[in-house]
Amino acid sequence: MFITLMINMNPLTHFLFAYFLSDVLIGNSDQYLPVLFVSSTFIDLDHIFYLFKNFREVLRTRRFGSGGRTRIHELYGLSLFSMVLSVIYLVYPKILVRFFIVGVMSHYFLDFISGYFRPFYPFSGTEVFLGVIPDDFRVHVEVLITIILGGYFWLTL
Repeated sequence: MFITLMINMNPLTHFLFAYFLSDVLIGNSDQYLPVLFVSSTFIDLDHIFYLFKNFREVLRTRRFGSGGRTRIHELYGLSLFSMVLSVIYLVYPKILVRFFIVGVMSHYFLDFISGYFRPFYPFSGTEVFLGVIPDDFRVHVEVLITIILGGYFWLTL
């Protein structure tokens, strides 16, 4: 069960995908590993609060679903982070902020294409599923992506 929960949260895939994107788009990603790790995974902290609050349901279903995400994990949060990072980009070293932006945006991208989300939460609880990765294959695709990106990470360090 722990493995299933970790795959549903999977901070490793978020980090490795952010590393891959930043390495391709910006370069020198190995120098900014802590920034990439924090920026690509901190959004999932809301899962911890949901897990404590709904432990029995998570244990029974082995899923978090879109209910395990706060407004920061939806388009509301994406908009908020976009505005804040745009302002920060004017003040802080641009290269550092670029890596942080890649980490945050890659997290939202993976979440939106791989599962159910509520784009207008808290204003609407309507769930959207893009169907890019069907539910039946989600775990398999995520494991495969993690292995491929892990190989890229290992080869480029």
